[in-house]
Amino acid sequence: GHHEDGEKPYETAARELKEETALEVEKWLSTEKPLTVTYYNPLTRQDKKVEYFPALIKGEVILDPKEIKAYMWMLKRDLTH
Repeated sequence: GHHEDGEKPYETAARELKEETALEVEKWLSTEKPLTVTYYNPLTRQDKKVEYFPALIKGEVILDPKEIKAYMWMLKRDLTH
């Protein structure tokens, strides 16, 4: 998602999480910079930067079908390889 004017990165992450999955942040696990992973998207022929914000979450996943087709839970070690 994209940030709204005046929003801090963690506020954007919490809002987007709620809008797209109905989940809520219970507690941030880190207040440092988010984990950033860059990968090449062959369909767009561009690099894509993704920021991950580790958190404990609460709620039941309800996906917004216009935004997300599928999801999976990942461990931090899986994101860095």
